[in-house]
Amino acid sequence: MDSEIIHSDDRSGESISRTSIFEILSNDRRRYVLEYLEQTEDGTADLRELVDYVAIRETGLTLDEVNYNARKSVYTSLRQSHLPKLHDTGVITYNQTRGKAELNECADDIYTYLQTVSAKKAQPHWTYFRLAVLCFLGGIAVWLNIPIIEHISWSYLFMLSISAVFITSSIFIFFDIHT
Repeated sequence: MDSEIIHSDDRSGESISRTSIFEILSNDRRRYVLEYLEQTEDGTADLRELVDYVAIRETGLTLDEVNYNARKSVYTSLRQSHLPKLHDTGVITYNQTRGKAELNECADDIYTYLQTVSAKKAQPHWTYFRLAVLCFLGGIAVWLNIPIIEHISWSYLFMLSISAVFITSSIFIFFDIHT
């Protein structure tokens, strides 16, 4: 259900829908703002800090290497679009006059989704490499006529191998995601 209510902000009484959460997280700059605010001790930051952090994250450069045009682009979009949007949804309180942003309580619900998005993702190439090694070792075992394998029928061995591949794949992906 797209419009499912996720949380009610105790201070404002407003609710954030799942659709709003996905819309908020659909933009890198908004995610970077939330990421930065989460890292601060008190959940607050001024516009300049946010601009610097977002520009660094976007460019992959150090603060000294980020050029004026990159900062100006970030500044304009944060001030005119992203911070007001986060404010309107109740995730932050943004005082445009003072240039201050502060997290609201309902940001916790956003962080649940943000952490899922930001968590270490499974790297399928490693999973498939491991599976290829496993299959290769199984092939060598058959080729060498290892006694336990030569007494198993080929159809049973085939089904067992396919099952082993899927089980192993599931285990590797689970541990890649959760470690």
